[in-house]
Amino acid sequence: QEPFTLTFHPQFLKEYNGRWFVFGEADREPYQAYNVPLDRIVGEINEVDDVEYIPAPQGFYQEFFDNIIGVTHEKGTKVEEVIIRTKSEYQHGHLLTKPLHHSQKETLPFGEHEDGCYGEVTLTIEPNRELQGRILMYGDGLEVVSPLPMREKMKNIIKDQLMQYIDE
Repeated sequence: QEPFTLTFHPQFLKEYNGRWFVFGEADREPYQAYNVPLDRIVGEINEVDDVEYIPAPQGFYQEFFDNIIGVTHEKGTKVEEVIIRTKSEYQHGHLLTKPLHHSQKETLPFGEHEDGCYGEVTLTIEPNRELQGRILMYGDGLEVVSPLPMREKMKNIIKDQLMQYIDE
């Protein structure tokens, strides 16, 4: 994207995955909770004296980040239950001790079931690219069971990755 000038009211600083982001009010869309990765700022930063600072409403950012992993709200997504199946006892235990999100709950303990050996956790979350990335970090140790659109998205990501490794 081409560099642009932005009038920005910084309100909240957040680190995610080793990268710092500043959120605030901006003069371009999205006007509220505009996200600026600090390492993407180029050129001079000028302070403007004739603009009144716009603070964030009380508790806005706590609510803004409550239902996501990372920093991204994706257009058209809503909070829903995401069911993730664990494929090994080790991965299940790891997920229980290092949850992906504060809403995560164990919904099926790891063990033998009619259709195989697995466990399940459920997250009440707004699916986004950071959630997809965290799930992909587990390799074949995790499987998205539902919702179906997220399962299909994960399937397509994995197919695209596989195609990069197939010799023609």
